[in-house]
Amino acid sequence: MENNQKKAFFFDFDGTLWFGKYGEKTLKAILKLKEQGHLLVYNSGRSKGNNPAERLKPVPFDAFLCGGCNAEIFGEVVFRKDFSKEQMQKVLKIERDFDLDNLYEGVVGVYKRRGILPVFNGEELDDISVLLDVKTYPISKFCIIKKEREKRQYLPAPKEAIEKLSDEFDVIEFSNYYEVTQKGTGKDVLCKLLIQKLGLKIENCYFFGDSLNDLSAFLLGGNNVAIGHSPDALKQKAQFITTLEEDGIYEALHHFGFVEEIK
Repeated sequence: MENNQKKAFFFDFDGTLWFGKYGEKTLKAILKLKEQGHLLVYNSGRSKGNNPAERLKPVPFDAFLCGGCNAEIFGEVVFRKDFSKEQMQKVLKIERDFDLDNLYEGVVGVYKRRGILPVFNGEELDDISVLLDVKTYPISKFCIIKKEREKRQYLPAPKEAIEKLSDEFDVIEFSNYYEVTQKGTGKDVLCKLLIQKLGLKIENCYFFGDSLNDLSAFLLGGNNVAIGHSPDALKQKAQFITTLEEDGIYEALHHFGFVEEIK
């Protein structure tokens, strides 16, 4: 099958493909897509160093688009944009000046200051300034974790801190954190790059997501699937909204006629 005839399926991970486990029907449906010769693309907001490698093994992805700033297609790195030392100096100063709880996602790992964010799977640093060594610690993006006022009630970060970041970074606010990425990166940037490199047609591309960081990809003009718990801004750009959670992807693939009903 020529690439311009292939369908490409771009899957967000957390809350779209993964809910603590794979939906059984969803996994079967995705494997059927592979059998049909279509392309499977991991399209997560996680950085490369924050990818849950063991969880990804059941899905034979052809490409990995990570954090909006790192792209690998058939095992070849085709795009990578790390923070510069100057950017890290600015970010670390803002973290210190405004007492922010930052979680840094990189190419090889995830990092934070020791003593903050007790639930964490990454490397705790006694001296966060080591991240200025951008060759040893290449950083792709970071999250500002909101401070919890009471259970599931979160305080916004200081407005001035967000304003200082916004002149150089894109900042997306979620209920309990902010996602901060470099301008000139994002899911739409990497998706367009893959589409162009492989000579795909946008009408043959299907984007699956559940979060505001999926919105830029939903605006590319392909076929969009929003998981049922998605925010309204995403649902408004979707051609299909799932009613199922773990098996929402299967539900959508069946709706579009790619797989038969799976009992």
